Amino acid sequence: MGWRIVNRTPQLLIVPLNSGRAVHLAPNETSPLLEHAEINGNAKVDKLLAKNSITLVQEKMQETAAAPAKGRRGATQPAQVAHKIEPEQGSEHEPEREREHKKK
Repeated sequence: MGWRIVNRTPQLLIVPLNSGRAVHLAPNETSPLLEHAEINGNAKVDKLLAKNSITLVQEKMQETAAAPAKGRRGATQPAQVAHKIEPEQGSEHEPEREREHKKK
């Protein structure tokens, strides 16, 4: 399970994470999905929670290391290949006189 941090204040919040990184959140902005280890035992996160400055939302994390299954949504698809379409015989490349001759 992962966590998202939601800024509940009317100002910018900078939330330091256990890894040394920090999340910058505008008012009512939600952070990207974070691992539990990033916020577990974090004094700053605990302080912001106690002041109701942030809310933690728990979400199921998607596995990024596993290969996507066939037919599942979000699975990688082969690249689209554009094919050159050749003009049909008797098109604008053929002179007008030859087209008239073929009709007879």
